Amino acid sequence: MSLLLKRGSYIGHINKFNIPPIIDIPVGTLSDYFDDCLKEIRAQTNEDVIEFDYRCLMPQNIFAEQNTTHRPTREMEVFLYIARHKNLKHLLKHPLLSSFLYLKWFKIRHILYSNLLFYVTFYILLNAYILSMTYGSSPNDSGTPIANNSFDIALGNTLLIRCYPDSFLWTCVLVFWLLFTIREFFQWACCRCRYMLDWKNWPQIVLLIFTPILLFGAGLWSGVVVIILSAVQMITLISQHPKMSASFEMFCTVSLDYVCLLFPYMFLIAAFALAFHILFKNSKNFSDPRQSFFQTIIMITGEFNSNDISFVSYPICSHIVFVLFVFLIAIVLINLLNGLAVSDTNEILSRAELIGLISRVRLIIYLEDIAFGEPFSWLNWFCRKKTRFLRWNPLSFFINRILLFPYYLKNGKITVVCDDLDIHDDRYYVRNNSINRDEHWPIMEMDPDIIQQAKRIISDKNQLSDHEKMMIVLNKQQEKLIAMENALKNHIFII
Repeated sequence: MSLLLKRGSYIGHINKFNIPPIIDIPVGTLSDYFDDCLKEIRAQTNEDVIEFDYRCLMPQNIFAEQNTTHRPTREMEVFLYIARHKNLKHLLKHPLLSSFLYLKWFKIRHILYSNLLFYVTFYILLNAYILSMTYGSSPNDSGTPIANNSFDIALGNTLLIRCYPDSFLWTCVLVFWLLFTIREFFQWACCRCRYMLDWKNWPQIVLLIFTPILLFGAGLWSGVVVIILSAVQMITLISQHPKMSASFEMFCTVSLDYVCLLFPYMFLIAAFALAFHILFKNSKNFSDPRQSFFQTIIMITGEFNSNDISFVSYPICSHIVFVLFVFLIAIVLINLLNGLAVSDTNEILSRAELIGLISRVRLIIYLEDIAFGEPFSWLNWFCRKKTRFLRWNPLSFFINRILLFPYYLKNGKITVVCDDLDIHDDRYYVRNNSINRDEHWPIMEMDPDIIQQAKRIISDKNQLSDHEKMMIVLNKQQEKLIAMENALKNHIFII
């Protein structure tokens, strides 16, 4: 195995069971090989240069036609397998793999920023339209909002919008909703299974449904749903940035743990709610079971309002039940939840780097699925003959933007130059002759943390262990003894 790796064997081959060969390679062997792919080059200009050799990640038939090599041209499948395997995922922190992911992120960042800019515009227009509806309507006796077209709504200091369907703001929201729908349709069509299994896409689907409901006069209640869903989608897009992925993971993990822990105790909370309804029926907040349950949920947060509760009807029993609620729910359960949140947060922070890398792998392979997908293949269910149109992907131009091999990386290697002019602000640049890039691109900088870790690995590799030093000394002594023995034999032979 070591010999095959040293010969540049591609570790991303996938068999018919969707399993790469790295599953049969010991983790230590794989890690040592990745260490050997990092080399320090001594230049005549006294520059500190590090070479990253990615040939083990380069598909063997990258120059073949895409029609015959649709699967091998993907570069991230082996990364996804490593990220999912509990014994291999820590290898993503190795400088060889993390730098490769950094290069991939560097290439696709413009796509993600453009996507974020598009959604931010849609988000602002959508929320502005909902606010215009809010200030341009008044509730009637039945609680149904009635549009008031008699005055203009001021948004900011300069923008005035009339609240009727033919307004400019309504048209802008509709246009962006159509573009948003087309974008989501192509994402679904390119990777249908992965799109539906990813829960982050579910709020988008609901948002796409409720936005036209809002635009065509459903009322402000739909605006409330749209505001919340649009904010959730905004957070999801922001979390795609590597520096935000760990915090988003903490939010999701803590929220899920809260729900799982609270679920069995909801029966106890419901029991206290019914008990409060029976004991404090004369109070406004506990007049019916629904209101009592709502008030009990609020009391969990510490808003007891005990001065507004009448303990006159059942003075002894009501005080005992209230004290039990404060002790069991407000003190014990809430502190248990807080402790769980702190524990989860510390655990996630301890592996924040790995979480960020796994999130980056999932994002990049999702973009690869979109670029390599066939959005019109589902029409095969209705067409007997497979035409070239069914294999056409209007988003295939993303392939050159996403892939690194063979047009971006030359010979599967890059060299990074360390600029030590400022000791307190080291910067690491990728050599221009190691990558193919347009002249108008800015100089590419490598992540300093990756370079520092690569330097550490190279330094440790060059240092000899105590055992190796002892073996070298013993070998030298053995050579001296052999030389002395040969000299004695020659002396005896002469005599």
